Amino acid sequence: MNEYKIVYNFFKRPIKIPKNWEYVMYSDVLIEEEKPIIFDDNEKYDLITVQRRNNGLILRETLEGYQIKVKKLFDVDEGDFLIARMQIIHGACGLVPKNLADAKITASYIRFTSKSLLSLEYLNLFSHTPLFYQQTFISSVGSNLEKMNFNKKHWLKHLFPLPPREEQDKIVEIINNVTKLTQDTEKIIQQTKRLKKGLIQKLLTKGIEHTKFKKVKWYYEKEIEIPTEWRITTLKESSCITDGSHFSPPKTDNGFPLATVENLKDSEIDTESCYKISKEDFEELAKNNCKPEINNVLFSKDGTVGKSFVFTQNIDVVLLSSIAILKPFDDLNSYFLHYSFQSEAINKFIAKYLGGTAIKRIILKNLEKFFFPLPPLPEQQKIVSILSNVDSKIQYQEKYKEKLQRLKKSLMQKLLTGEVMVKV
Repeated sequence: MNEYKIVYNFFKRPIKIPKNWEYVMYSDVLIEEEKPIIFDDNEKYDLITVQRRNNGLILRETLEGYQIKVKKLFDVDEGDFLIARMQIIHGACGLVPKNLADAKITASYIRFTSKSLLSLEYLNLFSHTPLFYQQTFISSVGSNLEKMNFNKKHWLKHLFPLPPREEQDKIVEIINNVTKLTQDTEKIIQQTKRLKKGLIQKLLTKGIEHTKFKKVKWYYEKEIEIPTEWRITTLKESSCITDGSHFSPPKTDNGFPLATVENLKDSEIDTESCYKISKEDFEELAKNNCKPEINNVLFSKDGTVGKSFVFTQNIDVVLLSSIAILKPFDDLNSYFLHYSFQSEAINKFIAKYLGGTAIKRIILKNLEKFFFPLPPLPEQQKIVSILSNVDSKIQYQEKYKEKLQRLKKSLMQKLLTGEVMVKV
C-alpha cells in the first residue's frame, strides 16, 4: 500500500504526494546557463522558436547575420529546457530536439540544464500540468495576456513534487511509449489518407478493370479519358439541389436545432452546438425544403467550402443557406457523389467559382454546374465499397489514436501527481 504525506502549495493549500517524493524549489534542481556566441554578419544562423500549448520547438527561420537586428544570440544543446519569457503562460516551453542542437536562441528565451536530481524529460512532461501553468502564470506580470513578462526569479522559488530519479525515468519511459504509439498511429492515418486520395483519383476517372476509354472535356479546357460506358454529368442533371434558409429565425432556449457550416463535424451534424429555434419556425423551414432527409448529401458552400457527407442521422434538424442539400436521382449513388466531392475535380471547380470577400462562398447557381464522371450504378456501388473500406480503416485508426490520447492524459494526471506509483 502506498504511503503519502501532506505538503502545501503557493496558496497554502494541502497537496498529497508519495512519502518518498521530494517537494523542491525549481532553483534547487535547475541551472540557468547562457552560451553567447561570437556574432558574424556573414554567417548563417538557424533560429529557434518555442511553440505555444506545449507543442515543442521548431526552426523559425534561417537568416544571414546581417539580416538579424538583435546581434546577441546564444547556443543551445540537445535536451536543454527552454522557456519563452513572453509566452510561457501559453505553454511556450520545451526540450531542444536533436535536429535543433546547432540552432540559436535570442534573449527572449531562458535556457536551463539540470542537476542530477531532475530529469529534464520529466520536467518537460510536468510542464503540461495545471500546477506548472499556475506557477508560471503567478510569476508573470503585465496587463496584456499576450505580452506578460515572466519573472524567472519568482518562479524559481516555487515548489513542485519530485519523485526519485529512477521513478522519473520510468514515468518518462511509460508516457513516451504512449506518445510514440500515438505518433505511429497518426503516420498510419496519413498514409491511409494518401492511399484514399490516390484511389479516388484513379477510381473516379478510370473505374474498375476497363480497357476502352474515350476523351471528354474537362476543367480549364483540358481533356481527360474515362471509360466508354461512362458519361459526364452535372449536379443539376443528376440531383435536386437546394440550400438551407436564407434568414435566421430568433433563438429560443429550447426547441429544434438550426445548423450552419460550423455545426458540421466529420460525417454528422453536431446538434448540441446548434442554436435552437421554435417549433413554428422549424416547421416553416422544413416546409421550405430546409430539412435534410436520410441519404441526402450535404455540402458546405459558405465559409469552409467543400466539406461534404451523406446525411444518415435520424434527427429533426433544419439548415441555414451555408449548407447545400443534394438529393441524388436514381442513377446516382449518394456516397459516390460524396466521394466525387473529395476528388481533384472539386478542387478545380472551387478554384474557378469561389467568390466573396470577407466570407468565401459558392452560390447555388454555380454549384449546379459542377460536373464529374458518372459510371453505371452497379460500378458506382463497387467503387463506393472500395472507398468505404478505406474510410473504415481510417476511422478505426482515428478512434485508436483518440483512445491513446485519453490514456496519455490519464497517465500524466496519475503518474505526475503520485496518484499511481510506478515500479522501478
